Amino acid sequence: MSTNAVRGHLVALERDGVVERGETRRETVGKPARVYGLSAAGEELFPRAYAPVLLAFLDLIAEWDGADGLGEVLHEVGARLAVGADGGGAEGAARALRALGADATIDRATSQIVVSGCPLAAAVDARPQLCGLMTALVSSAAGAPAVERCERNGGRPRCRFALSDLAES
Repeated sequence: MSTNAVRGHLVALERDGVVERGETRRETVGKPARVYGLSAAGEELFPRAYAPVLLAFLDLIAEWDGADGLGEVLHEVGARLAVGADGGGAEGAARALRALGADATIDRATSQIVVSGCPLAAAVDARPQLCGLMTALVSSAAGAPAVERCERNGGRPRCRFALSDLAES
């Protein structure tokens, strides 16, 4: 597709409320890149069966192993999802999150990895413990401890993970 064709499709999708314009990035020489993401309405267009299934699994694990057991399982799942990116620093963590469908950026000013469009957003409201899974993924992929600083203010969750190694890299 040509650049103009892509631009035309994005304008139509934005007009229809399927996507929304995010931040502008300047990563290379030339025009800055515009980042688009799914809007809340756009996310509704995709099947959401994973959320009820995931919540049922989490309920069952909590029944069998209690809250501590559930926390251990979520931590282990997060660490396993990071396989292949182990020790990749902030860039490795961002890549691991992107592989799950998240729009992950690195904010060096605040030493945080910012995730727009959390891949677990549909289930996080009901089970905030899922942020522990994502924290373990970020920690394992970065090879450094991550601290979860997610914003859950009733709207769509906005994930943030602070990495101590961002200040040095």
